[in-house]
Amino acid sequence: MRFLKMPFFVLFALLLVAGCSKKADDTDSMADSDMDENPYAELAGDWMVEAYANDAAEDAEPLVVVMVTATDSDEGWSTKFTHLEDAIPATNIFMNGDSVVVESGSYASALRDGRTVESLTSYYHFHGQEMSGRFVATYDDGVVTRGKFMGARID
Repeated sequence: MRFLKMPFFVLFALLLVAGCSKKADDTDSMADSDMDENPYAELAGDWMVEAYANDAAEDAEPLVVVMVTATDSDEGWSTKFTHLEDAIPATNIFMNGDSVVVESGSYASALRDGRTVESLTSYYHFHGQEMSGRFVATYDDGVVTRGKFMGARID
């Protein structure tokens, strides 16, 4: 009787080990698919964005219209104002879910002649081919302007 039990336990142990182990190929392909997912990829492109004062009426004209260029990574994003020759590069980009926070450095103000925007922080919320959000601009004289924006992908 003891002789019959031994092959059963050996067979059971082999089946247990075989059932619990994964092929190396399966593990590698799962890791590759996780690494292939790029949350920035679906946001990449040019976005036409209209910015408004926080208290703007629904039919108000935008304060500025800008072109936001998003890349498929957390580098290379920029904002192009119509009054400036060059785009303003983003200095920091952070993503969480459908939201992206973009910080930009110093540039000549589009709204206040002779003033410089020392920092601009934009909080984007992406919804397919559209986006919305809020911004905070801090000027060289300490004035802080807050507003909202909405935009759409144009490419």
